[in-house]
Amino acid sequence: MPLKNTDPLPGLDSIDWSQLSHAYGSADDVPQLLQDLQSTDPEVYKTAFTKCWSNICHQGSRYSASVEAIPFLYALLENPATKDRESLLYLITSLAIGHPDWSVPNGIDIDNWKKSIAEIEKPEYRYRAI
Repeated sequence: MPLKNTDPLPGLDSIDWSQLSHAYGSADDVPQLLQDLQSTDPEVYKTAFTKCWSNICHQGSRYSASVEAIPFLYALLENPATKDRESLLYLITSLAIGHPDWSVPNGIDIDNWKKSIAEIEKPEYRYRAI
């Protein structure tokens, strides 16, 4: 009988992370951060989580490394051995949404944004801007 794959992050090494970027440049540190998110040492986990968040979801921004990290974050989330799955879910949600509500004190006025975009798209607006 074949052995079951016990690697919780299969394929992590198949990505050329050095060709990807995050908030602070090259993403070659992301694989180690993702591996450290499996740590049972609270300090190792905390450091990895903080750096991972800051690197791939800095102030709501996402990067090429963010996209590649998501499947591995899901794999960690689905692994019962992962300790702080709630925080991982929050990170994944933040990657999906961008800026959370609390970062925009008065909320986001989507209707006003749509009106502004419609105004900018008018041909006469282009002439005013020149």
